[in-house]
Amino acid sequence: SSTTVISEISVALACAQSLGIVAARLGPARWPDVRPACYNLQASRDPAVLQEVVAALPLMAAHLGEPVLRGDLLPALLAVVHSHLSWVDAAFVAAVPPLLEALPAASHEPLLKIMSRLAAGAADHERCRSWRLRRGIAAQLGRMARASGRSAMIEVLWPAAIALCSDPVAAVREAAAVQVGPLLAALLPTLPAAELEALQASPAPAQAPAQQQAQQQAHEQQDEHRQLKHAFSRDQSLRFV
Repeated sequence: SSTTVISEISVALACAQSLGIVAARLGPARWPDVRPACYNLQASRDPAVLQEVVAALPLMAAHLGEPVLRGDLLPALLAVVHSHLSWVDAAFVAAVPPLLEALPAASHEPLLKIMSRLAAGAADHERCRSWRLRRGIAAQLGRMARASGRSAMIEVLWPAAIALCSDPVAAVREAAAVQVGPLLAALLPTLPAAELEALQASPAPAQAPAQQQAQQQAHEQQDEHRQLKHAFSRDQSLRFV
């Protein structure tokens, strides 16, 4: 009956909301006892349940350790995202930075690719509707960069930052612009010394002709002002001779 279905969904949601705390308190030694419940919840068709499962992953990763994260939690997350990304996209964006910090760099690629796809946005007619999601990604760029390697920053995060800085929504652009500094602060120490020296030794970009002309006019006006001031001072001194 419909009443039974509602009751089952409520129980599943309550279990999903408690999954992270239970798994964290039991620890990696008891994870085999919790794993079946995690897999059952992962197979749910209720968006609210899946959102809670994804939201619980950072807490579970922090207490269960890298082997469980790489062997069980990360594959479970990727399976949920593959089938139901539109249901869990906000929870996924919030979960990725702490998961990147807990994972080795070699395991970052699938998570960063999904984040890059979300940062690019959907079709034009849907971009304004999903702007909060892109703002959330933009706000996490610096933290993700600190947890990532050089190749991920150059190939994934920096292009994502450029795209978000050009976003049609002002709030997204502002959030991305704030993160450019932290992103560069994470990237520069990873560059080879030769590249850093080349950047420091590179000449300043040539000024545009209009800018050069404006500066020349400003200098000419300053010279005229000094000449007039000097002539006035000389005239005043001659009057008292």
